[in-house]
Amino acid sequence: MMDREIKYKQNILVIGKSDISTLLFVGPDVDESSAELNVYQANYPGNGAYNAYFVDQPDVCIPKHYRKVAEFRSWLTIYDDSSCSGTFFVADGEIVEVFRAGSYGMIIKAKEFIKNYGTR
Repeated sequence: MMDREIKYKQNILVIGKSDISTLLFVGPDVDESSAELNVYQANYPGNGAYNAYFVDQPDVCIPKHYRKVAEFRSWLTIYDDSSCSGTFFVADGEIVEVFRAGSYGMIIKAKEFIKNYGTR
């Protein structure tokens, strides 16, 4: 494997917990003329805590078995139902991309991971 293909596994984050096996991804539409928010519902086969690889380098190759499922302009917040918290990513006017593979595999490509916030 090339080094660029391995780099996507360098950063792994807990992005949320769910008792209903779902996380909601919310952020601005990629069309700059739109005032709409995009919502992507990530469903999982079981409840619990969910992880994602976080990629912040533009030259990192996303493996072919991952497919792009959502994209957002400038920022992305992930909401869970278990802790009523969010996970926040920023792209400073660029695109935040979300990729899935299989039942649990996820990569989030953004300029910066900001924080996990809020607890119940």
